[in-house]
Amino acid sequence: MTTFPKSLQSKLASTIKTATTTLALHTQQITTLQSVTNQTTTQLPGPWSLITLQGGWSNVSGAIAAQWRGASTTTTEIIGNIRGGTTSDGTVIGYIPSGFFNTVYVHWIGAVAVAGASSVTISGSVTDGFVSEGELINGTSSVSGSTATLNDLYLHATQALNNTATTSTVNYNRPCIKVGTDGSLTLYNVNSHVTQLSFHDPSLPLFTQ
Repeated sequence: MTTFPKSLQSKLASTIKTATTTLALHTQQITTLQSVTNQTTTQLPGPWSLITLQGGWSNVSGAIAAQWRGASTTTTEIIGNIRGGTTSDGTVIGYIPSGFFNTVYVHWIGAVAVAGASSVTISGSVTDGFVSEGELINGTSSVSGSTATLNDLYLHATQALNNTATTSTVNYNRPCIKVGTDGSLTLYNVNSHVTQLSFHDPSLPLFTQ
């Protein structure tokens, strides 16, 4: 049996990996060009097509519905305003058809939490102090289970913030949608309080290096 030096083995492995990626890219290019050619119009951008929503999500009445179109021979446009569905990581909200997504690499597009996010902009707690998660410094509230006045809350907050051991976690709640290599649109980083999302990517690349 022929044995190759380790350096040669590494080069062969790298060459095979590169060739495999190149083949996948060319395959995607052929599929995309076939899809664009088969569209009902020869004009680009192509016609809009609705995305069949999943995971309990539905389109927002009076707003642009979730849909996609071929923006060019190398890009796809995705847009939508959806409401009322499951927000947990990994929730698939729909699919884009073959030829209009990148089959080699995934891509994330940003989404805007339109409704429900205002109540969850801050998460976590201040530790080793007197203020705990969910307490407000704007009137009567509760500190460690007891009722306190505004002045008491201010005092406790000041003591907590001046304590060098305090930590605070902030959740910026930046939801995103992963466009998978199978055409799936999957939610990530959406807080459970969110009830409405808006998203738009005008030029999703269909094949890249």
